[in-house]
Amino acid sequence: MSKVLEQEQDYKTLLNNKYNGGDQSGEWYVRYIQNTTSGVYEPIFYNKNIVATAQYDENQTGASQSNIPCYKMGSAAETEEVKGVEARLEKD
Repeated sequence: MSKVLEQEQDYKTLLNNKYNGGDQSGEWYVRYIQNTTSGVYEPIFYNKNIVATAQYDENQTGASQSNIPCYKMGSAAETEEVKGVEARLEKD
C-alpha cells in the first residue's frame, strides 16, 4: 500500500509541475477505477480547483454540466468529458 501512495504522490508532483507552474501546493482529488481487462485499480486525478468551480445541476442529479479534465498515470493525453453537445453516432 505504501508503494501505491508513493506513486500517487510522485504523479501529483508531476501534475503540479506541468499544470500549476511548479507550485507544489496544488491539490488533487484521486479516484481509483478498476480496469475491466486487468482487474487492477488505476488512479484518475482531478484538479481540486477545477472540480470546485465546475457548474453542477443542483436541482436534479448533481452531475457536472461543465468540462472537468482528468489525468491518468502513464498517459500524456488529457481526457475530458464534454457536456451539452449534440452528437451523432454511425455504425457499420
